[in-house]
Amino acid sequence: MTKETTYRIEVQFGDCDPAGIVFFPNFSRWMDAASHDYFLQCGLPPRRKMESLPGCIGVPLLEIHSRFHTSATYGEMLHIRTSTEEWRGKVFVQRHRALRGYFVFITPRTPISTARRLSHASPASGR
Repeated sequence: MTKETTYRIEVQFGDCDPAGIVFFPNFSRWMDAASHDYFLQCGLPPRRKMESLPGCIGVPLLEIHSRFHTSATYGEMLHIRTSTEEWRGKVFVQRHRALRGYFVFITPRTPISTARRLSHASPASGR
């Protein structure tokens, strides 16, 4: 069974458009925050410390897909549930689900790559 974490967001007035609906790019910002929280809860160091590790340059986002089921608005509490569905060579796939009793949005697949500096690659490993 894969680990699932919950990151809580209280929707603020400034997160919404003039109609009072959350401006959709905010969901990407919240998914990014939920990903960082997921790794902290899994025991990994914060990003600024990870980048000081040999060969690590961070975790660039490769691709994102989102499907919105309903809108969210000011004053609501969202729970973003994050899990890692798949691990591949240099890529892993995270899933984010935003809930407030029912789905607000879901990202079925969010591949993320772990990249390494070439100068620290091991000749024996071929990386």
